[in-house]
Amino acid sequence: DIVVDTFHCAWDPDIWRLSDVAGEKLAFVQVCNWFEPSPDEKPQREVLSVGLMDLSVWLRSLVAGGYGGTIEFEMFDRHRRGRAVGDVLSTALAELRAMLA
Repeated sequence: DIVVDTFHCAWDPDIWRLSDVAGEKLAFVQVCNWFEPSPDEKPQREVLSVGLMDLSVWLRSLVAGGYGGTIEFEMFDRHRRGRAVGDVLSTALAELRAMLA
């Protein structure tokens, strides 16, 4: 089965038709948004509404395409940039709920 992490797959144009490409093989989706602090730095994870990918459109399309599996927000400690864990998680949950409403 296939696990998709938007941080690693956002560059792939097929991510926008993931339901068609992966179908029932899609087992698990990890989401975060991402940005590049500068051309010389590696991309960093961000909450869903902040970054280069329109996750709202993508998530709605994914669910409309039949995906009903797990959606997990993923961010590593180094990407919190001083924000409290609880704040990051509550923001991500609120954004995910709003995007899927």
